Amino acid sequence: MRPRPPPVISTRMRVAPASRLFSTSSLTTLAGFSITSPAAIWLMVLSERIRMVEDMCVVIIELVIFFFLLYSYRKKKRRMSG
Repeated sequence: MRPRPPPVISTRMRVAPASRLFSTSSLTTLAGFSITSPAAIWLMVLSERIRMVEDMCVVIIELVIFFFLLYSYRKKKRRMSG
């Protein structure tokens, strides 16, 4: 028995409407500025760092409140027992 050659397969590629829109928009915002420009990337990184600092501040404030309440509770407990 002789092996057969593989069947001929033709593949056609079409550009999807969304990808066409993506490539023609060239990554621009409504204001017309490119979001891949160094200034835009720097702005996004900076805003993310600001958000991270804000989150850290919230955690620090919560810890300060927790330890203040813990200290107050222990002080009150000592006063009651002594």
